[in-house]
Amino acid sequence: MEFAESNYPPEASVESVEVKDYGEEVRNIDSFRQSLMVFQLTKIAQAGVGMLKKQDAMLGKQDETIKNISFKKKSLPKKITLYLR
Repeated sequence: MEFAESNYPPEASVESVEVKDYGEEVRNIDSFRQSLMVFQLTKIAQAGVGMLKKQDAMLGKQDETIKNISFKKKSLPKKITLYLR
């Protein structure tokens, strides 16, 4: 208890520390660690799926842009298209 009452994060503003009994069950550290890891991995997987969806959308737009450029390039005079290679 002494450690918790006297050690604060840098720049923390702590008005008071209260010590009370806790009536609920406290899980052991291994159980907590495992749950936390599963939670974090789930969030990482969800973020990855979101990033892949955005990447797919960007690649679709890139393909569309390439098609538009190719179409417009075909309609240019032959002398100009030689410089675009």
